[in-house]
Amino acid sequence: AQLLARRGLHVIHAAALERNGCGVLIPGLSGSGKSTSCVSLMRGGYRCLSDDKPFLRETENGLELLAFPEMIDVTDQTITFFPELSKGTATIETGYRKKRFCAETLYPGSTVDAVKPSVILLPQISEESTSRIEPLSKARALQALLPHSLLCFDREVSVRHFGLLSRLAETTTCYRLHFGRNVLDLPHLVDQLLG
Repeated sequence: AQLLARRGLHVIHAAALERNGCGVLIPGLSGSGKSTSCVSLMRGGYRCLSDDKPFLRETENGLELLAFPEMIDVTDQTITFFPELSKGTATIETGYRKKRFCAETLYPGSTVDAVKPSVILLPQISEESTSRIEPLSKARALQALLPHSLLCFDREVSVRHFGLLSRLAETTTCYRLHFGRNVLDLPHLVDQLLG
């Protein structure tokens, strides 16, 4: 990751998806609902760039998220939310701590290579029956992004990376996602954010 960052490709610990040319970035620690959000959105027609580590770069046309194709890791809890995962044992592999599947195998046409980021959702699992969003200030969004991406030991690269994250927070709309028990309804909520 350090070598790629020197070349302008910065990794973010997040899920990244696309719908109608709009990018949705979902940074989060393990257990925050990031992967469950990703699967719910793919199931609802969103296309996935990465479930865990998309690249962020700056181009002449602004910021861009790039795909990092890999299998999607899910917990047993996440599998219970999605009938196609719980019934599709042939497509689910056992990984180190989680199970995993190939997005294209389960949801054909569900991947994409690049997108301009439009929305940042910072997930927080809630016991509420329905999910809801709460607008976040740009400063709070940047503060929340830092633990998911700024791991760099080269001063020059760190400064560039921080600037990139600052522009990401400034150029997107940012929300806290209180991820309720209605997991399958998440695409409808996110569709409203994308207009």
